[in-house]
Amino acid sequence: MAALRSTWILAVTALLWTQPLSTIAKGKPTVLARCASAPDSAAIDPTSVASIQAATRKAPPIVRALGREQRESFKRLLAQGANANECVLGSSLLAVSAVSGDLEEMELLLNAGAGPDKPLDDGGGTPLLAALANARWDASRLLLRRGANARLTTDGGLTGLHELAVARAMKPDSDRADQLSVAEELLRRGISIDARAGVSRDTSLMLAAVAGNLELVSLLLAHGADPSIQNKRGETAATLARRQNFTGIAQLLDEAAARRPVR
Repeated sequence: MAALRSTWILAVTALLWTQPLSTIAKGKPTVLARCASAPDSAAIDPTSVASIQAATRKAPPIVRALGREQRESFKRLLAQGANANECVLGSSLLAVSAVSGDLEEMELLLNAGAGPDKPLDDGGGTPLLAALANARWDASRLLLRRGANARLTTDGGLTGLHELAVARAMKPDSDRADQLSVAEELLRRGISIDARAGVSRDTSLMLAAVAGNLELVSLLLAHGADPSIQNKRGETAATLARRQNFTGIAQLLDEAAARRPVR
């Protein structure tokens, strides 16, 4: 039962939902450019604790010491020189800690030399992007304070605003203020507000509209997001909002588009 409650296993599972898997990176205690991908990723079931445990059985001890239950072992291994930049199943240790929301573990890794941005995961993502995608707002703030680059994107062009707009496991009422606060911080740090990403080439404004997030849509518009941009299918944020029956958001976007100067 203890294994089923392990926070780091849950964090790895969350990462596996959105990323290809990778092998366990071994070697010298240096920061890799990115974590490697495994050719047999389909053999690992991201919904199975047993499958994840089996995949990490031969990983370095520092990987197996992740989680609050093994904190003293984790500290001891780092003090003995364990590599804080190891990879586990396609992501850095710091990304796994960020997804679990374990701020103490994150601080320990950063103090031991973990790169705030690298190694990238096997999809080009950073720990910050992983934290944002999982509504780990405190972890996101910590990474930004410790030097994470808010402008980095995944290989598919997803920015922190894209990830934030569709964050998983978010409690709408209790998390909304934190989501908006972190969005403001990303914007202060120069993140691209109108970047288009993914196969559909959607903007963060489009994703916020589809999610029915009036507050985030309003915030993005106030910071200059362009509601007239179309995705690959020729749809605007208003089109997408209207399709989801978010008529108030669609009207707000239409009004914002009408106020913009003609190009």
